Amino acid sequence: MLTLTDWLWAIPVFGAIILVHELGHFAAAKAFGIRVEEFAIGFGPSLASVRFGETRYSLRALLVLGGFVRMSGMEDGSLGDPRGFSAKPTWQRMITIAAGPAMNFVLATLLFATLVGLKGHMEITNRVAGVVPGSPAEAAGIVAGDRIVAIDGQPVQYFSQLARIIRESGGRRLQLTVEGPGGARTVEVAPMLEGGRWIVGVEPDPNPVFIRVGPLGALRDGVQLTWLVTEGMFSAVGRWLTGQEQPQVLGPVGITRTVAQASQEGLDILVGLAGQLSINIGIINLFPFPALDGSRLLFLGVEAARGRRINPHRENMIHFVGFMLLLGLMFALTWAELTH
Repeated sequence: MLTLTDWLWAIPVFGAIILVHELGHFAAAKAFGIRVEEFAIGFGPSLASVRFGETRYSLRALLVLGGFVRMSGMEDGSLGDPRGFSAKPTWQRMITIAAGPAMNFVLATLLFATLVGLKGHMEITNRVAGVVPGSPAEAAGIVAGDRIVAIDGQPVQYFSQLARIIRESGGRRLQLTVEGPGGARTVEVAPMLEGGRWIVGVEPDPNPVFIRVGPLGALRDGVQLTWLVTEGMFSAVGRWLTGQEQPQVLGPVGITRTVAQASQEGLDILVGLAGQLSINIGIINLFPFPALDGSRLLFLGVEAARGRRINPHRENMIHFVGFMLLLGLMFALTWAELTH
């Protein structure tokens, strides 16, 4: 059973992801001298607000729906402001818009780095869990339980080292030093090409080990994990668009439930999920759908290509319609999740 405390974990997780995204827009706008009228977390009625200088900072009721940075020069009534968004060069406006999604990837990197710092760098040992039938490894007599301890005399301790050497072999024959119940032996294998990469057909040990690393090692792993998750998500989007897979869409309630369940499984699971959600939000915001950052970047790209600005009134109307459609979709998903 999920407790109220479990559900309440969703507030700081969502809040942190939204806050960092909007801070990206905010920091870039301030750096370029753009007047920021409001920095808000959430939509709808204001729960609390305070003004510092020219900017009002607000917390609004519908936290899970996102947030916004309202800049002068983006709405019809302020298009003439010399410090407004519309008065700035195209490249500055593009950076200001792109800074939001970019910060989601930065946050994911830091979260994954924190996860590695907490648990250590994950490695798969050199123990063979299984052998693919008909593979070079089977032909060489390698069996489950063996350990591959060296390739061409080069020691290997982890599966990542083994996979890298095989991948870079180009298909040349390799001498594998294998340790098993009968002691050490040397076998020769010729890697085969499968899915565009060289393999020998050994299955890795499903039980990883965790190695303590320093801050730089954790940060390196954070960057690698962010890249892998991002690549995986873009691949999934490609499969959805080509009809190879059906998209699994979660609304605010579904995501909140997922965060609540992760909180029960441990801090490391929650941190990892937060990193994935941050990347997810960064990617979604890059979609060229009206009102999203990707759409604004598309308009700015068209403006830069043709050398003159798009009618701001027309663009604002397109973004408004897109925002209303997105809001309707959010409410529809929420209703469907609450009633099923």
